[in-house]
Amino acid sequence: MNITNEKFDREAVEQGLCSIAEVEAARIVSGRDGTIAELHIIALPDKGPKQIVRDIESTLMAKYGLAIDHKKISIAQLGGNGTSFKKPSKRLRINSVRIEDVGLEAKVVVELFQGDNRFFGEGKGIVSRSGGSLRLIAGATLAAVEKWAQPTTRFLLEDAQIINMGRAEMAVAHITMITTGDEVGLCGVAIVKNNNNAIVKAVLAAINRRIGI
Repeated sequence: MNITNEKFDREAVEQGLCSIAEVEAARIVSGRDGTIAELHIIALPDKGPKQIVRDIESTLMAKYGLAIDHKKISIAQLGGNGTSFKKPSKRLRINSVRIEDVGLEAKVVVELFQGDNRFFGEGKGIVSRSGGSLRLIAGATLAAVEKWAQPTTRFLLEDAQIINMGRAEMAVAHITMITTGDEVGLCGVAIVKNNNNAIVKAVLAAINRRIGI
């Protein structure tokens, strides 16, 4: 199956593909007829190549109306040294973020994964212009994290914001981890490619550092 002959914004599509959780970089090579001749992807090792290809195909079709032969997609997965594949880490990863309008409120569902395990968290509330949606997403992420964590561990969202640092936008999450007899402040940061995904990644950046410890 060949890519559609409709014109498309190559840079926009590449950037859109980078919103997929495991995709670190995407590069499209166009054919003479303007179709996608090759698609090169650099990805994290948290999912198998076949699943990443399926995610790419779904994203191309759903967001851009583009169909591509899976044989044209090349996947290179990075490991700890940035060059080779290794087994998935114990870190939690983002799989999806879904936002639904429910009357005057919004409902957020965040799905995380660790290997073959899936963890869902939900948040519901009024969304305002002062960053309410970010707090809902961060709160839903923590709800998913608590389903993974030990029953004696809870997480409190202190704040979640998008800030400007130099020429880049950064998602920042401030969290308090509460265990029996102890409280620890955690902070995570992620570069913004997609606001919703970035705030989830910022939360996980804080949590995963603690997991490593």
